[in-house]
Amino acid sequence: PYNDPYNEFWFSERGAVSQMAGLDENVLGALCTLRKTDNLYGTQFGLFDYGNMEELDDAGTTFCIAPVKVQSTGIWHYLSTRNNNFSNRSQKGTLIVSNAYTMVVSATASGFSQSAITGQANVVLLPDFVQDGDSLDFTVTTWLNRGETSTIVQLSGNDGASFSSDSLTEDAWIELWIPYTPKSLSKPKAWYKAVADDEEWNEHSDASIAFEADTHYAVVQVQQGGYYTISNEPDILAYIACILGVALFATAFFFVVKRNCIRKKETV
Repeated sequence: PYNDPYNEFWFSERGAVSQMAGLDENVLGALCTLRKTDNLYGTQFGLFDYGNMEELDDAGTTFCIAPVKVQSTGIWHYLSTRNNNFSNRSQKGTLIVSNAYTMVVSATASGFSQSAITGQANVVLLPDFVQDGDSLDFTVTTWLNRGETSTIVQLSGNDGASFSSDSLTEDAWIELWIPYTPKSLSKPKAWYKAVADDEEWNEHSDASIAFEADTHYAVVQVQQGGYYTISNEPDILAYIACILGVALFATAFFFVVKRNCIRKKETV
């Protein structure tokens, strides 16, 4: 099996050969042949079938396996050379292991919205934002971008096509919810790049804040496909408010202390 990385933004060597998902050879062999074994993970194991495996004629109709942790990200395509004869029957499949969530959107003139999913980007389109009789179809990919302030969210056309906003009505937009980690005394700012190969991010707009499904979101209005991310920028108004609050507290404390001192002198 070969590795066909699905996004050049994360994979520099597209098409490099690798073992499917980094799985153990015994696991892959059992998946390919559906042979029943008594010890799948050991170096020595007995077989529960006695057929001619050169023709795979003793392959089982089902295969049960304990949960296995994959070790590599990528896309691997596979087929059964016995059951797939390119005519009246087909047995092909694709194994996708990614560090991303993918959501397919098909919005009409009635709008689009769905409940937020923890850690995953979301989109909202208001009614009449898509032209009557038309459909706006695109894919929202949430790259987890672990260790950073924000995820990276990609808007693209379905099946790898480029994103097209032709179906949007004039002055309409897509409300994009980007998962991120907020920071005290900061406000979220959205950044944009059209393609993954762009070296620098371009400033897009300030973002509002929402919290849903145990996830902090920065919410922006977008009209084009590409990559979006969030940064925490210093909130000057928040700093000013803190400074004013400290100053007011210090002033009030000073006058309380002064008044108490004056009362003590009058008592003496």
